[in-house]
Amino acid sequence: MSAVVGVAWTVYGIVCGVFFLFSIGFTRYYQDRHERDTLATITTILALGLVFSCLALLPVDIFLVSSTVDPLTGLKKAWATPDTIENMQFVIQWVYYGCYGMIGLFCFFLIPFVYFYYEEEDVDQARRDRIRGAFKYTSFFVVISIFLFLFALFLKPNLPPPKLDLDWLKKILMESNGEKTIAFVIACLAFLGMLLMMGYTAPGLSLFPIGLIKGRKRLDIENEDVDNQLAVVRERQRALQAKYSGNNKVMTTHDYRNLENLEDEERILLRRLRGIEEDKHSVWQKILTFWRPFEVVIGFVSFALTWVIIVSMFLTMQVSNLPIASPS
Repeated sequence: MSAVVGVAWTVYGIVCGVFFLFSIGFTRYYQDRHERDTLATITTILALGLVFSCLALLPVDIFLVSSTVDPLTGLKKAWATPDTIENMQFVIQWVYYGCYGMIGLFCFFLIPFVYFYYEEEDVDQARRDRIRGAFKYTSFFVVISIFLFLFALFLKPNLPPPKLDLDWLKKILMESNGEKTIAFVIACLAFLGMLLMMGYTAPGLSLFPIGLIKGRKRLDIENEDVDNQLAVVRERQRALQAKYSGNNKVMTTHDYRNLENLEDEERILLRRLRGIEEDKHSVWQKILTFWRPFEVVIGFVSFALTWVIIVSMFLTMQVSNLPIASPS
């Protein structure tokens, strides 16, 4: 028995290590190298690794349970005594509690705190003031979460007014095991995220056909726009450099990051200018010019398809609200 359990937890530890390495690479790849923060990076890596580790815990649970049964006879193995199985269940249960407790700590405290701590960053602001401000905004988030938790826990519209005592509170907790309450809180927070996702993704149904109908800018107009943006970027660079020229004042971290961002933006604009010059003499540009009438037709068809989807959704909602006649 000890060999089976040891192998299972050893493999689980190796898989968790791989997940944490993946989280490090994933975070380092997608983070902005100019806006990176050590605390935010560490928190992101730990949160991702913890979530993946929780997902990997389910196969371990299934393997430990199935290892107690002989596949040939379907009976418990000789070593699978009630005490042994109870010990295995105790260990896996507390690992579940630990993992999901850590996820709750990250979701409701650490991640909001690190976010607000990063947003409080200022050149002239002390670290103590940043921590105080982050704690203040995080406490608001925690209070709102606790309010939602209590609202979901005590709201029972179909039951008579209860007698408020410890037995009633214990009964409430034992009836739902907190699952419905936690699901309600997560649903409320996810609803806000869903609204943001809808606001960012839904316009694609209309913007895509409109973009096809409208078409790209002419190359000479686009070239002029890029030239104007490049002039503005270079002027902002000159203003930042002039701020510290002629004196011994050290450039602040905020201004240094802004200067690096402006230099990156300048390189991007110069690359766009070179691309525009190459497009003016490319065969692909001539093909696009020939393809333009078909692009407009596809845009109108896509726009009509968008409206068909919208009307179908409204008709589906109306039909679902109609009363269904019972068979006579």
